[in-house]
Amino acid sequence: MKLSNSNLSIIRQQPQSAELNFSVFQPQVLMECQINNGTGTIGRNSRIIPYDSVTTGTYGDVETGMTLLVGTNTGLGDIGKIRIKSITSNEIVVSENSYINWADNQHLTILKYWEVWPIYPRIIPDPAHDEDVIFYKDWDIAYSNQNTVLGAFVCAGSHRAGWENDSFYYTATGTYHLVVGTTLTYQWTFEGGSPATASSETPGWVSYNTPGHYVTKLKVTGSNGSEDVTYRYVSIYNTTTHKPVTNWNTTNLSGSRGEGGFRGTVSLIDENISIEDGSVVVIWSDDWFGNSHVSLGGNADNGSKIFFAGHILDGTISISSNSSSINFDIGTISEVMRLTETYAISLESEFTPTKWFQMKDMDGRRGIYHYLKWHSTVLFLADFQWVGTDQLVKYFDTDRQSLFDAVDNYLRNALIGALVCDRQGKLWAEVGAMTYTNPPASFPTVMDIARSDWIGTPSITENLSNTVSFIEVGGVSFSGGVSGTSNAFLSQAPGDTPYGRGTPDNIPGLAISGQSQLNQVSGNVYANRNAHHAQIDMGMSCSFRNLDIAPQETVGINIPDSDTDLGVEIVGQYIVDAMSWSYDATNHILLPEITLLVLVTGDAGVTIVIPDLPDDGGGDTPHTHPFPFPSFTGSFGGASSPTYTWVIRVPVVGGVPGPRLNMNHLVSSIDAYCVGGASVTFNLEYRNIIGTVGTDIVNYDMEATPSGITLSSGSVSNPSLMMGDWLWLDISGIVGAVSQFVVTLGVT
Repeated sequence: MKLSNSNLSIIRQQPQSAELNFSVFQPQVLMECQINNGTGTIGRNSRIIPYDSVTTGTYGDVETGMTLLVGTNTGLGDIGKIRIKSITSNEIVVSENSYINWADNQHLTILKYWEVWPIYPRIIPDPAHDEDVIFYKDWDIAYSNQNTVLGAFVCAGSHRAGWENDSFYYTATGTYHLVVGTTLTYQWTFEGGSPATASSETPGWVSYNTPGHYVTKLKVTGSNGSEDVTYRYVSIYNTTTHKPVTNWNTTNLSGSRGEGGFRGTVSLIDENISIEDGSVVVIWSDDWFGNSHVSLGGNADNGSKIFFAGHILDGTISISSNSSSINFDIGTISEVMRLTETYAISLESEFTPTKWFQMKDMDGRRGIYHYLKWHSTVLFLADFQWVGTDQLVKYFDTDRQSLFDAVDNYLRNALIGALVCDRQGKLWAEVGAMTYTNPPASFPTVMDIARSDWIGTPSITENLSNTVSFIEVGGVSFSGGVSGTSNAFLSQAPGDTPYGRGTPDNIPGLAISGQSQLNQVSGNVYANRNAHHAQIDMGMSCSFRNLDIAPQETVGINIPDSDTDLGVEIVGQYIVDAMSWSYDATNHILLPEITLLVLVTGDAGVTIVIPDLPDDGGGDTPHTHPFPFPSFTGSFGGASSPTYTWVIRVPVVGGVPGPRLNMNHLVSSIDAYCVGGASVTFNLEYRNIIGTVGTDIVNYDMEATPSGITLSSGSVSNPSLMMGDWLWLDISGIVGAVSQFVVTLGVT
């Protein structure tokens, strides 16, 4: 964040002191009861759980998304835990599951607590159409108009912790509705706070006068009927009866833009506190800069005291009996997302969506919102903000992978961007600096680093020769709207002739506005990868918490030749790429080491003219090498599943026949990739009679790139293949000089 000149002067004052306090949120038990399985109808895979014997609380206080513990005794979760969908006076509906063997008289404990969960889709045969399927979200949510109404990325700040009689600042600044022009209304509830409620975008300061653990809720409603909810945890302590963790230490807290967030290790010594996988932790500070008793830095508005907000990472808790210590790793919510996997999804841009897999005028933001809203609970717990120019896209596809990788891979592959979480727990979806016309001037400069700001000698990475000799970049612009036309473009840098040193590289499949932008992208990538003084590492002399790995912000560097081992002057704009914080609890010293990457503007690259495709004479079969009969993996009668594979050298637009099926199948997966070029657009059909029009297995065209795509059964529209049908591969588009194209159809 950019500090005022006066605050920048304060943060440089010496001596400095930072006393860090450690908080672990303790959820409130909202209701306790037991399973009432008198009819004997529940067991593994049950979703509707009858209950009775309520000893604590009432069902009217339970909200969707809360955590349910299932245990052998009150308050335990030794059998499992799960997300609540709804509740009545005698039944609890939970999310889809098969890992809990529900049984009579098991103890149920409902916590006022929301966690990061995956949400699974469900696909069933359409009873009205034998060859079609019906998609549901979260088991039973049918499509109506969700991908037209959309909703908002809600911002409410970080989780908070502090002392009795402290006040915290609340604002929804940064909240963004995906349908431009939608009017938003805000409904805040501040449990334990004063005031208790608010209805403005920025309620301002809320005071907490009683120690305890509380939940702040913000519901944002759009004038078009959308509704989004987010929750933040607040822990309030005193120095007598409700103390925070006092005997603790951390060895290191570090993060980078490549890693997408922060991670560290914490030890608690002789502390009697409940520590669970996924628990929310907050580290807050009491700071002195010279004679100024003030905290500075952090992206949250008026939230500078919050040094870190995150979670205890699953599977990292260990207890040392010798030292009476509990050790565990903490990480920002991005690390929790890495541990959480869900199924692949596919979305297609459609002017008038009528199904779950169709999105109104899709761009990156809309695809990511759909993914996080309907396939996870991440937006319940974290701010999310997009930075940079978005692009319309025809398709938004994710593999079966972690929540973090699904979003981050889209940003990296389509926009040379990244998903990055700052220290205070806010997720930033950022378009890459290389896509800007003038990268050094496109981001705010938060400070110029002076000689007194670092300790020792900076470590400077110097490129004495090019690391990249040539770069080819491919992209597609999509118009959206009713027509939905796509145009492919290629660009190269430095030009037609590679540099004599370095290795060639290529970046395929970007989402772009057109040829002019792509030429600048190729030039920027080439220039930055070959920058002379590409990286600087330095230990800082002050607690510069105004610096973070997100959002993208620059610092001005002017290092005289006398301060470098190279004996050369370093001048330029650099972006913070990584930070590592060390804390001396004895002397209350908190200092960072930072890694900076240079930003330069390259000369625009050169357009590569994509040749027109040759006329194939109107036939269905392309002029290519003879089609090899599909290879099979496994045995039809054994445990392994068969596959059908097309391997095509130098593919062209047209149809490629496959084998005739000798038994019934269900499609389990589709994998495809191309070698060389940018992409191949294709579909797979089954045909009752060879030479006649068939039925698409997936009801939209797929796009294979050199990095490959994978579609699971959940993305397949017509998965049933009948004995006697013919398989058919239909290639409808090729971008670039593709030398080989491989498609594998997995079946059961």
